[in-house]
Amino acid sequence: MNDQPHPDEDPTPGSGSNPQPSESSGPPLHAEFKFQPLSARVPEQVSSGQFANGAIVMSGPHEFLIDFVLRLNQPNSIVSRIILPLPVTDQFIKALRANVRQYESTFGPIPPTPKPLSKQDPHAQTTHTPPQHHSSNASAGSPPNNPSPGFISPGDGIAAASIPQEMPHQENVRPPVQIDDIYDGLKFPEKFHAGHYANAVLIRNTNTEFCLDFLANFYPRPIVVCRILMAVGQVMPFLNSLSHSYDQRFRNPHN
Repeated sequence: MNDQPHPDEDPTPGSGSNPQPSESSGPPLHAEFKFQPLSARVPEQVSSGQFANGAIVMSGPHEFLIDFVLRLNQPNSIVSRIILPLPVTDQFIKALRANVRQYESTFGPIPPTPKPLSKQDPHAQTTHTPPQHHSSNASAGSPPNNPSPGFISPGDGIAAASIPQEMPHQENVRPPVQIDDIYDGLKFPEKFHAGHYANAVLIRNTNTEFCLDFLANFYPRPIVVCRILMAVGQVMPFLNSLSHSYDQRFRNPHN
């Protein structure tokens, strides 16, 4: 692994003070340290990043779990699993929303994700409607008849195994997607099962993509444990899904 300097962005979160020495016979050493973005280490195997155009969001009692998915080949593949503490998830949502606003102030509104033309009318012309950035809908586009790993959150029937979710029966309502149905159709390498714990996130963007650096912010220096690359058009569906899942989590605080 080789160290690489990291761009100077503000992480979320990061604070602290200088370590305080203690007597050998006194209490255990307690120390906090300040996060320095330029000191973050980027391992060689992480530096090129992983492209993702889908995500599955799940919540537990103390954390959020995000499985980033590549939907280009069959079967679709999970490319990384990230575990975020609840406070960091909240800060990540706010930071990503702020970055989207900054992006739009520079490049203009993010266009909606294109949808396929109707099979009945192959010559039909598509019309673009303004993106609804504040929608609580957690998935991009209309829900498919068969489960697929797009941008999916517990509000779409996905819940962690430790948080069973019962849905009341309603007429003409699509039954919730079950978590086993989602993962049965995915390539899920065992090396991703435990996931990467991250307690800080750095966000960058160009005019065409966003880069999400997830960091383990611990002594002696922070390290980037995962780098996710997303096309600009995929960021709002992901943000909506994560925000929706976070809101659902705190509507049911005993989960």
